[in-house]
Amino acid sequence: MAIKSTVVTDTETLIYQSRDCSAVTTIYFCNASEKDVFFNVHVVPAGSQANFTNLIYTQLLLPCRDTYVLDTEKIVLENNDAIYARVIVPTGSVIGDLVLIATVSAITV
Repeated sequence: MAIKSTVVTDTETLIYQSRDCSAVTTIYFCNASEKDVFFNVHVVPAGSQANFTNLIYTQLLLPCRDTYVLDTEKIVLENNDAIYARVIVPTGSVIGDLVLIATVSAITV
């Protein structure tokens, strides 16, 4: 099993990249901010970029000091497939005010 934690920024942030074939079992998104956070999540095939065609969550709201867990469905990825996330910074805020941490748990299959 592999566990990886990443601070998500306001650009597409790589939170997991598959080596060989793997299954993502759980992703935790932890809002460590004093403000609500909106974010997007993409599942991107190898050789592609994060865009609207591989968006799986859009403008997901995570209240301050809360955690969102994706664990119902497992995501099977081939070599170099990846998962990206991006914080959406609302007007009047700055990225420094928003802290979103993604922790991914995956296994090789």
